[in-house]
Amino acid sequence: MAPQLVLSTQNLVSRLRLYQLLRKYILSVSEESSLILADDLTLQRRVGRQEFVDNLSEIISFARNDKTQPVLIIPPVPTFEDSLKVRYQKLVYLHNLYQEDIANVSSWEKVPLVDLQIFFDNRYDLFDDLVKDFVHFNATGQTITAKAVAEVVAPLIATHQTNSAD
Repeated sequence: MAPQLVLSTQNLVSRLRLYQLLRKYILSVSEESSLILADDLTLQRRVGRQEFVDNLSEIISFARNDKTQPVLIIPPVPTFEDSLKVRYQKLVYLHNLYQEDIANVSSWEKVPLVDLQIFFDNRYDLFDDLVKDFVHFNATGQTITAKAVAEVVAPLIATHQTNSAD
């Protein structure tokens, strides 16, 4: 079983509005795309990149106005085995563009960033079945995610608790 800090961080992150919105967006893109071959994929989505960036900035502003420290998370794209690379190459390309946008917004807005991609690169063991579901991590992927988020969030919590005590 994962340490309590990891579990607490995972529970905290799952309640964050930004996480919920990003998760909803990623699911909306991937669920639609996973059912069709890459040749049929278009790079048009319901939310264009500029609107996505604007939405992130607005969410950050709302969080700050509510005296909440936002944290951005770059959701990973899995490492596909050679047999799946061609099928998902357009989706991977699109996902990478949105990953860049998240990193840019983090930099512009000076918001802490958790880049999950670096933990998922060249790992084939973090999803149970990439053909059926390349969005939801298995238990190993969830543990890695929770630890990565905890590394960024724990110091923020400690700083907040210290500032609150003053």
